[in-house]
Amino acid sequence: MACTTVPNAIFKNGNSIPMIGLGTWNSPPGQVAQAVKDAIDIGYRHIDCAHVYQNEHEVGEGIAAKIAEGVVKREDLFVTSKLWNTFHRPDLVEGACRTTLTNLKLDYLDLYLIHWPVGYKEGPELFPMGPDGKTFVFSDADYVDTWPQMEKLVDAGLVRNIGLSNFNTKQVQRVLDIARIAPVTNQIECHPYLHQSKITSFCGANGLIVTAYSPLGSPARPWVKEDDPVLMDDAVVGQLAKKYGKTTAQILIRYQIQLGHVVIPKSVTKERIASNFDVFSFQLSQPDMQQLAALEPTTVTLNNGFQMPVLGLGTYNLLGNNCVEAVKSAIDAGYRHIDTAFLYKNEAEVGQAIREKISDGTIKREDIFVTTKLWNTSHEPSQVLPAFEKSMANLQLDYVDLYLMHTPVGSTANADGSEELTEMDYVATWKAMEHLLSTGRVRSIGVSNFNSEQLIRVIEHSGTTPVVNQVECHVRLNQKKLIKFCKDRDIVITAYSPLYRPGSTLRPSEDPLEPRHPFDDTRVKEIAQRYGKTPAQVLLRYLIDIGTVPIPKSGNPKRIRENLNVFDFALTPEEVVTLDGLQTGERLVRFESGIAHRYYPFNADAMTTQVPTVPLGNGYAMPAIGYGTYLALKGQGLELVKKAIDAGYRHIDTAYLYENEAEVGQAIRDKIAEGVIRREDVFVTTKLWNTHHDPAHVEEAFRRSYNLLDIGYIDLFLIHSPMGQQFAGYEYEDMQPKDADGNLLLSEVDYVETWKVLEKLVTAGWVRSIGLSNFNSEQIERILAVATIRPVNNQIEVNPGYDQRRLIEFCKARGITVTAYGPMGRPHRTTYGNRSALGDPKVIEIGQKYGKTSGQVILRYLIDIGTVPIPYSTNDERIRQNIDVFDFKLTEDEIKYLASFHSERTIQFLPLKNHRYYPFNIDF
Repeated sequence: MACTTVPNAIFKNGNSIPMIGLGTWNSPPGQVAQAVKDAIDIGYRHIDCAHVYQNEHEVGEGIAAKIAEGVVKREDLFVTSKLWNTFHRPDLVEGACRTTLTNLKLDYLDLYLIHWPVGYKEGPELFPMGPDGKTFVFSDADYVDTWPQMEKLVDAGLVRNIGLSNFNTKQVQRVLDIARIAPVTNQIECHPYLHQSKITSFCGANGLIVTAYSPLGSPARPWVKEDDPVLMDDAVVGQLAKKYGKTTAQILIRYQIQLGHVVIPKSVTKERIASNFDVFSFQLSQPDMQQLAALEPTTVTLNNGFQMPVLGLGTYNLLGNNCVEAVKSAIDAGYRHIDTAFLYKNEAEVGQAIREKISDGTIKREDIFVTTKLWNTSHEPSQVLPAFEKSMANLQLDYVDLYLMHTPVGSTANADGSEELTEMDYVATWKAMEHLLSTGRVRSIGVSNFNSEQLIRVIEHSGTTPVVNQVECHVRLNQKKLIKFCKDRDIVITAYSPLYRPGSTLRPSEDPLEPRHPFDDTRVKEIAQRYGKTPAQVLLRYLIDIGTVPIPKSGNPKRIRENLNVFDFALTPEEVVTLDGLQTGERLVRFESGIAHRYYPFNADAMTTQVPTVPLGNGYAMPAIGYGTYLALKGQGLELVKKAIDAGYRHIDTAYLYENEAEVGQAIRDKIAEGVIRREDVFVTTKLWNTHHDPAHVEEAFRRSYNLLDIGYIDLFLIHSPMGQQFAGYEYEDMQPKDADGNLLLSEVDYVETWKVLEKLVTAGWVRSIGLSNFNSEQIERILAVATIRPVNNQIEVNPGYDQRRLIEFCKARGITVTAYGPMGRPHRTTYGNRSALGDPKVIEIGQKYGKTSGQVILRYLIDIGTVPIPYSTNDERIRQNIDVFDFKLTEDEIKYLASFHSERTIQFLPLKNHRYYPFNIDF
């Protein structure tokens, strides 16, 4: 054996696991015991099994035999088993574990996993079926209730480590949120045809080791289809095996180990068990790792059923032989998507490169996806077919996969080579393009540089929805609104200029320290370092993760390869939000020659700006700014909220106390009816008032808010304050009960008991998220100590005059977002005023620097220190201004200056100061 010392992976708890183990799933009965004995003799010290495999008794026999022979001691081995789906109910967990230990003849397990997040009906059948014999019967048990019982197994010494298997990111997060003992691993299927980059990145960021099962592609899986690709027969894997003098299985196992994954290949054949173990005497080079990373079938399905690879090679500005060689290098590197256009004057070179790679056997025609485009000078319907024929003659291919209208702007070519705009309607051009589909020489048609209104016209006036809209898209212009608009209509966004044209800048920076290109931005570089990637790879992964198909252009073979190596990692939601912060809305391609045209696409640019979102601790997201409705007078709320939605707000904050929930709900319903938004587009918060803290009154109080809003569900429901008041009824006039002397009547109800009822609203599906308002750090800790559903938000007063930095950091450390009410410092309440920043000359000067108002500077400050502000205004212009704060960012010195305004609260709840839960008696 080339190597008998197996390296270990180290769990977050300090324990270790051998990087390779013997898998036992689907091993033939009667052969497992011998396989285990052979594996131990060869040097394996890690055995993976499970109750559902129905062979643990054989695994136990093999282990016992080798311990009896003195080959190993129990402590030399690492044995994993798994809790099957029929034992999720908390009272069944320990018994299931003890059964496994009995079968294995062991006193403890090194690792015990929840096999799947899905629970089945409890009983003797491993796969309980319904009357139809086809569908499973599920259990009501929730795996977050199963997990504490897993923890008890550790406490009892039956298990040393616990983990998960087949859990997705949201499911892992739910366990992390409630875990006393965190899971150490997530065992998932992982191989070059299925990289699982999103979940593997998430696990790595949260300290879970990935255990990769089926690393060889599971060729013997019972459900395999005759035409399924066989990973071990893949040409790339075979070439690497030949290069290193190894088997294809050894290449695939080594690949997982170099990714940092624990790997558990399965075999009962002694020779293969030995071969699979012999993977520590060589190392795959980085280019070879990249080749394997590129094997995953990474395509997106177009609305007509065809598949398009999710990353392509752009060829704009690649000319002559440079273009031929670049396309050939790309195909050799694994690209199967090439983008060109008649305008680029390189269709002939692109076609030549593709034909040469078909001729040398690297690809077949059907392996590659080719896009070209109709230029503006051929928009006349009679010119569309001849223009297409010219492109086909240049390419010399039998068909193109995608033909795009390059822009919606028509023109005509003059004799001197200049172009003159025409009034040709792009809808007529589109109808002519539809006829091309019947020729069989183009499989799909789409558009490029179209805005949302133009797409709607095409869809409404034709029989074919474009499959693609190719637009400028990068971290400075992330097009999130247009992406969502297109996704809702099953149109894929292809992102050109995805790397913001390295070396380019739109304008000289006024700040010499400000990066001139996203490659140099600290946020991008930190993420790149975290994953061992280049800034370019991070920016391409960002575009893939937000739902686009990037087409980076390069003529450099090394960069061409690097640009494709983005499928072995995925950004976390938090990292996506971080990169959202680089959005400025600035275009590289303005297409200025078409500005005077009636169909110039960038005048209607509403779809290019979007409020970023902040991830909540439960997987949902909250828009990073909201419209507050406190003080909206009766009769005002309806129109104000409608104006806010029209301005782009997708986060509305209200409360039962405000007496405007009915108007807020009506405004949202009206905007849904108009087609401006869908229900899922808007995030709505309301609050439980103090007089309804008694658990007996919480549900009815909530139902009243729910019915007043009448929008199907509530996104976020908060306890308005920790201070209960005596219940006097559910009507508005009952909200401030007083004694004969005019003093508020207080309640002794513990808000912890109130919280427990809020959790039931979530499990019932009425509310997606729950949180707090006006709670201090000690009160939050009391909630966290009992919570089975954690608060995602604390809404508190935050403004430059009272910036709450310590409480913000406290909440952030616990995964709780902070919503900032009173963000301007209550300028209308002069008697309660703190140090106002609104009229400060320096703040006004900062605003002038960015072309912003002092109010916008203040809101940006609150965002930069980690809050979600919810400004209120009745002024149309201010409503629009308040949301326009995502195209600039304050410097550290500017943030420091705004922090200097910190003085005192404007809202102190003085009538409740004697309440035992008054929150403002401590610093934070």
